[in-house]
Amino acid sequence: MASTQIKTPVIGAGNSILNPFQIEQSLKLDVFHHARVDTTYVGGITKVLEVMKIAKNFNKNTELQSWSYPLGQAANLHIMLSHDNCDYFEQVVPFEDHEHGAKTFIRTDHKGEVTVNPDPGLGIEIDWDVVHRDWYSHLKLGPNGLESEIRSI
Repeated sequence: MASTQIKTPVIGAGNSILNPFQIEQSLKLDVFHHARVDTTYVGGITKVLEVMKIAKNFNKNTELQSWSYPLGQAANLHIMLSHDNCDYFEQVVPFEDHEHGAKTFIRTDHKGEVTVNPDPGLGIEIDWDVVHRDWYSHLKLGPNGLESEIRSI
């Protein structure tokens, strides 16, 4: 059954289909009204932009899933606001469960709308004291390549 036969919009399963070719095939076969991915799951900003271009070629949106911490949410929001084939920002609730390690957050206002924070970069201030206190895995690029350290919790 093609998505055109269904009145309720059908959106792709955000973290189930992450391969751009598979997303393209699902849109080509008209399985979904929109694509759906998250920057932190699909492979970063470059992959999201690839998926958005694919969806736009089919005159479809890419709705960004934002079940991430503040930096991932901010990346999704910046991408969303810079493209015309994305309509919705997904706000995680309860907020506090996904705000660990930051001092600034993205929150919906009284109208249910969000805007980017005006601070530099993605607009999120990291709470480094919390990050240093709560880390469990540390990766560092050193002179001998990638070094990792895992701390037991």
